[in-house]
Amino acid sequence: MLQNFRDNLKGITTWLLVGIIIVPFALFGVDSLFLSGSAVEEVASVDGVGITELRLQQAVSIRKQQLLNQYKNMTPDMLDDELLRGPVLDQLVRQKLMAQTAVDQGMRASGKIISDIILNTEGFQTAGRFDKDAFDFNLRRMGYTAKTYRDLLSDEIITNQFLSGITRTGFVTRAELDQLISIQQQKRSFDYLTLPLQPLLDSISVDEEEILDYYQAHPERFNEPEKVVVEYLELRPELFYDEVVVDDSLVREQYDAEIKALKAVVQRRVAHIQIDADNPGLLEEIKEKLASGMDFAVLAKEYSTDLGSAEQGGDLGVVTPGTFPEKFEQAIETLAKGQVSEPVLTESGYHFIKLLESSEAKVPSFEQEEQRIRESIQHQLALELLPQKVESLKELSYNVDSLQTTAQALGLELEISEPFSSSGGTGKLSRIPEAVRAAFSPEVLESGYSSDVLEISDEFFLVLKLKEHSPAHRQAVEDVRDNIADSVRRQKATTQLVQKAEAIKARVDAGEKLQDVAEAESLEWSTSTDVQRFDSDSNPELINQVFSRPETIELPVSGFVPTSSGDVLVYTLTAITAGDPTSIEPDQKMELANSLSTRQASREMQAYLTILESSADIARRDSKSD
Repeated sequence: MLQNFRDNLKGITTWLLVGIIIVPFALFGVDSLFLSGSAVEEVASVDGVGITELRLQQAVSIRKQQLLNQYKNMTPDMLDDELLRGPVLDQLVRQKLMAQTAVDQGMRASGKIISDIILNTEGFQTAGRFDKDAFDFNLRRMGYTAKTYRDLLSDEIITNQFLSGITRTGFVTRAELDQLISIQQQKRSFDYLTLPLQPLLDSISVDEEEILDYYQAHPERFNEPEKVVVEYLELRPELFYDEVVVDDSLVREQYDAEIKALKAVVQRRVAHIQIDADNPGLLEEIKEKLASGMDFAVLAKEYSTDLGSAEQGGDLGVVTPGTFPEKFEQAIETLAKGQVSEPVLTESGYHFIKLLESSEAKVPSFEQEEQRIRESIQHQLALELLPQKVESLKELSYNVDSLQTTAQALGLELEISEPFSSSGGTGKLSRIPEAVRAAFSPEVLESGYSSDVLEISDEFFLVLKLKEHSPAHRQAVEDVRDNIADSVRRQKATTQLVQKAEAIKARVDAGEKLQDVAEAESLEWSTSTDVQRFDSDSNPELINQVFSRPETIELPVSGFVPTSSGDVLVYTLTAITAGDPTSIEPDQKMELANSLSTRQASREMQAYLTILESSADIARRDSKSD
């Protein structure tokens, strides 16, 4: 079997295949064969295929970064990994289920596509070019080997194929589309008057007995939770920038190393025509046709025995040094763009080689890169001081009466938190779950000790100590009297407004016109004609109420709606006009059709996933998310 495999390994495409196999070992060695710990510890499995603790940790980190990118005011310390684990694990289970289903249905991820993704990933590049060192560093930092990272990309590509295969098959019938347009473009006309809250509020008085009754009737509204105020110290690398000196020679050395690596990255795109070694007679024939001006790609499709590239006109894509046999690569290096080589003999046969494209990295000047490199080295040197500073912080904060002496010894600024409860607060520290848990731990809250030095991230540590403690208590009525008076006043005013709205509605139902009632009561009124359900110029609460009435209702019909401002609006719905499907432009109609089919496909996708989950053997063993 192995001999047959070897005998059939012919053609330059085979060198690409061998390259794919060799590269991970060249980059990472064989250590990926001996993984242990979180790399193999399973937190869930789908039909016997496991999801590891390491994969879950990686996915949680990615989800945190997505949230930080989505919400610009959010900081990393506001996100608790433990709260993210459960939802992220559920998503990983669904992804694994979809990937396995896709594979079962014959879907595959091309190795070339995966390689192109890696080559074009910004994080793996330096100055716009693929950088092996950056690739190595980032994969190690993320906890991947070359194989596991390629497997991850393969799963994602296949999953996207699977999703696209379902969501792109969604469709909507003409009748459904016309019905949607009829509903979306529907117009309604109505009159309404406003019963304002503020004038009534100003006329209502609240006595002491009402305040006390409210206070006694709603004790839960005045319960103040247990709160603490802590003093704390932070350790971050940037706090030690003034303690490190960046030597100019280090900056120059780093610049030279980066430029050397940059110059080594030469990207060449080549094509070839392969002829078997036992058929040299074709060489002169091909040379003559090339000399006569025939297209290289056409000749490759006609003559090349390398079936893997012939259909693409001999195109082998972008190649990097070390991919092909030595003679093949030596020939590439001698070619100018568009030039074709003389026949080159390798183990797989003769090759006419054409250089399609060649590009070398643009080398930035030292002046352009100096500041960036200097700051990077400064941060790295400060980061190297961090372990020593953490150890000093542990020693100097242990069993002290105040962290002030520790702050002075380490040259740090002592900070005081705002009051916060065990559920957090609005201050910076209270948004860090680890800090909140430490502040309410028995050691800090009851014994009065400093907390352990908390590792919030690789570059952020802190220690805290109790400064003030406020037990849970009920606020005194004297402290909340004004708030209660406002609540009682608003409650009484709202009740009166609703009663008045009911009376006006009864008069309109009895035959009076809303305009006449408004004028008699000296109230503001208005008429809205042909309003659509998404009209931004009208009160949204009124619009929702008006469009909630069924289109088959007998008109006119009246009603009222309390608003968030406290005002109450009384309305009479006078006309309903269905939307006309012929009234919108074809492009807009197509956009609506696409939107409706996408929603339909999404519902179908969720239903399909539910079926897959019910029939799959799914086991979750993540105790941390329970």
